[in-house]
Amino acid sequence: METKKFKITSETFSAGMNGFIYDESGDNVLKTTYTEKGYVKFKGQLVHRIIASLFIMDITENEIIYHIDRNKFNNAVENLGICSKGDYEIYQGLYNQIVKKHAKNWRNKKCNVRDLIDELTIKLDTLDTWLLNFSTKYKGDK
Repeated sequence: METKKFKITSETFSAGMNGFIYDESGDNVLKTTYTEKGYVKFKGQLVHRIIASLFIMDITENEIIYHIDRNKFNNAVENLGICSKGDYEIYQGLYNQIVKKHAKNWRNKKCNVRDLIDELTIKLDTLDTWLLNFSTKYKGDK
């Protein structure tokens, strides 16, 4: 597995493409903590930002790094996408509308569980595909 070195203050660490943080030699996985929103952090830095900036591209203030599978613990490079804040806000707004509409239909018993899951999965997969079209993903060495 490929690792790349990075520094926090004067200490050197390694980050793996698998989304884990290692000691400088790359042999030992180091302990991480979590933010209140459930993101993984290491020494005060968000791990998905460390991984994306090392393996995908340098991140600007106008860009968002997001987890493709929506799992905040999965910081593997192939699960991270980068897009503009504007595109992500559109995506998040549409995502919330779709989920709220289906939750309301479920509460009002206007659909059965299987239909709800099928329709929701199709709509969210389509929305995820739309976002990926505007995103930068890992394509090999940065």
